[in-house]
Amino acid sequence: METAEWHEYGTESGNPKCANCMVHSGYEASAVDHTFNSFGGILAAAKATLFNKYEDEQALQMLSEIVKPVHAYNPLVNIEGTAEQETRA
Repeated sequence: METAEWHEYGTESGNPKCANCMVHSGYEASAVDHTFNSFGGILAAAKATLFNKYEDEQALQMLSEIVKPVHAYNPLVNIEGTAEQETRA
């Protein structure tokens, strides 16, 4: 954990392997619930794993698109202030 180059990972890193990653974004819990909460979910997961075919061609195209990192067109803004300017609600 301490030696990982974390800036090289994530959807905003520019790493093409991470471009469509949705891990730790809140979607994984929904996917697990859908997969294991019904027979249809288990069947759909098995079908997707074994046959690797997308019925939705538009979804497949979206997965193949190169995604620009968010900060490439929406740069971060760093707002600095002094301790005197901080307020607590």
